[in-house]
Parts: sequence; structure tokens; C-alpha cells
Amino acid sequence: MLGEASGPLNFTQLLTLFANRMSGGGTDDDDVVINAFKAFDNNGRIDGEKFRYALTHWGQDKFSEDEVDDAFDQMIVDDKGFIDTAALIAMLTGSEEGEEE
Repeated sequence: MLGEASGPLNFTQLLTLFANRMSGGGTDDDDVVINAFKAFDNNGRIDGEKFRYALTHWGQDKFSEDEVDDAFDQMIVDDKGFIDTAALIAMLTGSEEGEEE
């Protein structure tokens, strides 16, 4: 998927590539998806505010605040605003992180 990017890849572009791949019937191995999100992981968590900023400010196809709110409604976010990386990966891949091994 990284080879499909036209230049340096930010998180929004990664999500767009992921969405395009999924809507076109193509799929990536779970380890590709897992590694993509782990690139933004810090000790099992993704900073929600930084993630929100990336989605609404970076890339050609920026997300609206409503779109980000809808996405965040599906994620496990703690009281300090951190997203549970393992839960996000499990949601996107349909499996627990440890199952791919």
C-alpha cells in the first residue's frame, strides 16, 4: 500500500488508501493493517487529539469534524482522550491482535 502513495504518507492518506483498497474489493493481510496503525501507537495508545488533528488538517481529503466524531464513536477512547490501539486494530481487522500469529 505504501508503494501506491504519490509521495510522503501521512495518516489521512493512509486511511484513504485503506478505504480505497477495501471499497475496490482488494484486501491487505491483517499484518499490513496492524503495522500501519502501530506506526501511530505509543505504549498501546494513540493520542486522540493528535489523531483528530491529523484527520481534519492533513492530506488532500480532510475529514470533517462530524466524520471524525462518527469515527471516534466507534473507538474505545479513555477519559484522557487516548484511543486503545489494540481495540482499534481488532475492530478494523475483525480479530484480536494476537490471533494473526
